[in-house]
Amino acid sequence: PHLVGLPALIIDGRPVEYDRTMKTVSLPDRIATAALALMLVLPFANPIHTAPIPSFYSEWLAAALALAVIAATLAATILRKTSLAVPSIAALPLLLAATTLAHALAGHAAHPRQAMLVAAYMLLAAAMMIAGRSMATSMPFEQRAPLLARYLMAGSLLQCLVLALQTTGIGVPWLVFLPAPGAAATGSLGQANHLADYLWLGIVSAIYLMARRGRVSLAGCVPVLVIAVSSTFPASRSVMLYPLALALLALLAWHTGRAALWRHVTLIVIGMLPLMLAVNSMSPAAGSAAKTASTPSLSERLAATGSDGIRTSLYQVAFEKALERPLVGHGVGAAPWATFQRADTWPRNTRPAIAENIHNVGLQWLLEYGVPLAALALALVLGW
Repeated sequence: PHLVGLPALIIDGRPVEYDRTMKTVSLPDRIATAALALMLVLPFANPIHTAPIPSFYSEWLAAALALAVIAATLAATILRKTSLAVPSIAALPLLLAATTLAHALAGHAAHPRQAMLVAAYMLLAAAMMIAGRSMATSMPFEQRAPLLARYLMAGSLLQCLVLALQTTGIGVPWLVFLPAPGAAATGSLGQANHLADYLWLGIVSAIYLMARRGRVSLAGCVPVLVIAVSSTFPASRSVMLYPLALALLALLAWHTGRAALWRHVTLIVIGMLPLMLAVNSMSPAAGSAAKTASTPSLSERLAATGSDGIRTSLYQVAFEKALERPLVGHGVGAAPWATFQRADTWPRNTRPAIAENIHNVGLQWLLEYGVPLAALALALVLGW
């Protein structure tokens, strides 16, 4: 998952039973809910991506808020004199953390400090899963979900505003940075696909809030359409998949009850596709103000034929290198060296990629940890 803040929402696949004897919400519970809500906005609204992890968004801020959620949830559990609820899926990050630390101690990791960072991430994910499950048992999720949905929708609308300023060439010191010449606008995030993920979580949240009210309204549709159209400007082709997936989910929900509501949702979601493409083609953002020859619009990317084959080559490299050490893998951080060694096999007329990861979690596990652990990790996911 691209969003570090979201492991708190991961709970067991089974329905969660919460403590119905709790008449009031404690202060630690309120702090945990507030920190979780802020986690869905602030790390993605901060355009300054600095150390210790200068990546596509403010991961240090997400981690700080995650620690606040974990600490507040632990305090609330102590006050209730109950035990922490541990979901079965927490075994996955704990397994990966233990294996990564073992690799580091055995000298099997490409960079020991990178291995320590990966292990720390896995431990944080496990703690967030436990905190999320404990929050779900202390209060019905339906009470927290509307608040989280509103924050996600607000964060997405904020990124729409940032995108609008960027595409018109308006920068705001410390808040809105203009993209580099020849680069696509990506809001406050650092990568188009990550921004597309975040924006469409806002759309899902807006649809969820309408579904809770039991009817489709103009006030609910406006943010959906605004976010959907804005999501086309970074030219990430993944935005074409989200409305199709949402339409499928709405069709499935159609048969579970409230047919009129889900029929309207299905029509809205399906109608987004031509609207998104039409507005993207006619918008000034598709012109010289926001793109150059090196940054084609979404319509141009979809119309382009063929593929550069880079991802396919990454998958091939990972699979072939994994076969060299099928039992223990090549260790955490092996992807850059593995892709560098196979640079001469890259497709013709493409730039060889020295990739920091394989862009496929199953093959990443296969390359770094070997077949047995990758199979066990996938089994845990499927079992959950």
